[in-house]
Amino acid sequence: MPTLRSSVNFLLGLIDPGWHLLYCPGSLMIDVFIRQQFTSDSNAMMVGLLREFAEAEIFMGNSTGASKLNAIADTIVSQMNALLWNTTANDHYLTQRDTNNVTRDFVDYDSNLIAVATFVAPPDSAAAILRRVDAGRCTHGRATFVSELYYGPQDCFNGNVGDSWCSMARIGLFDSYARKRVGDQATFDNLILNPLREDLIQYTWLRERYYCDGTQELNRTFAYFEYPAFISIAEREVRYGINQGLNKLEISPFGPASYAFHVGNVNVDYSASRVVINVPGSGARSVIIDGLTASAHYTIQSSGGAACTADASATASASGTLTFTAAVSEDCTIDVTQG
Repeated sequence: MPTLRSSVNFLLGLIDPGWHLLYCPGSLMIDVFIRQQFTSDSNAMMVGLLREFAEAEIFMGNSTGASKLNAIADTIVSQMNALLWNTTANDHYLTQRDTNNVTRDFVDYDSNLIAVATFVAPPDSAAAILRRVDAGRCTHGRATFVSELYYGPQDCFNGNVGDSWCSMARIGLFDSYARKRVGDQATFDNLILNPLREDLIQYTWLRERYYCDGTQELNRTFAYFEYPAFISIAEREVRYGINQGLNKLEISPFGPASYAFHVGNVNVDYSASRVVINVPGSGARSVIIDGLTASAHYTIQSSGGAACTADASATASASGTLTFTAAVSEDCTIDVTQG
């Protein structure tokens, strides 16, 4: 934890005390793009990082430190919406703003989707961003294209335009998180995940990048890890909604009414009437399960040893969310049954 805190403190040191935004030396995820000073990509990601690190501080018993990190994240959100939102188009965040208030804007899909996924964008702005992204002719050839406007040689370090006209899996991941946030299952299923699953099944090995038309770039790295990794994460965290944190375990499916997920040491059997969970971890977690029967009563049993404790029962909310506390580990099997 001390090393992680030092890393976060380095990033906090990049926050300009007057602008209250991260002052960035370069692009976040697309290293050849020239993006500098107050950029939307790094600042949106910083919000997500601070929220997650605040959870780690809570886990370590440092609630004061967690509150400070969340307060800084809140300030960045406010400043992004005040200084980086394109008030003319009113449907996306700018690429960057300089200290002299000069702006650059390529309608970046990566930074805007990160902003939706990390809740930087309020609901109306999030909806406007997704409309703009979805209007792009290359957006979902395969998930997800880099930007609406082209980064030419003068816009890239050393004139390297190799990533200027392609789709990237890392952007597709934030696209997936963004769609789940707004409930756009059709786009997630039909344009983001399913086409890539079909490619993976057909070809086994996927290239590093895709063209605008949805074909693989044959001049890019063969058998690259990124797209298969993205598919795996999107399946587990978005479609099946299995998210394990330091303080909580969430199961919130995006589409499936029932499933059996058994991959590695992550085991979840899910339906509205019964959920059986066996996942790695250590100690008590807040367990949150969505999609259950509204206002129904559930009994909870945990087997596997004396350390496998859990609340005896709980009642789902009117929206079908059940919340209880249970010990989580590979030794403990949690059985949640309606009735």
